[in-house]
Amino acid sequence: MRKLPVLLFCLLSTSAGLFANDFAEVDNTISGGISNAAFPGAQLIVGNEDGIVYEKCYGNFTYDESSAPVTKDCMFDLASVTKVVATTTAIMQL
Repeated sequence: MRKLPVLLFCLLSTSAGLFANDFAEVDNTISGGISNAAFPGAQLIVGNEDGIVYEKCYGNFTYDESSAPVTKDCMFDLASVTKVVATTTAIMQL
């Protein structure tokens, strides 16, 4: 299993009409984070009740030039991120 030092989560609601299926601003934000060395790579997937609306991979796993690129088949170790995401989601639903 490959690990990404910083994992970026983008939670978007396409049913609310956010971005109107134009993800250029999200692409620019993630690409900017990579350019500014905030993280070496990311994977974004947006979906709704009908399925996947948008999927894109960015950058590499590390800052090393020979590092493998992030692909849609990559697996990530979420570690402690689960606590934050699960708790925040549960509180928002309450």
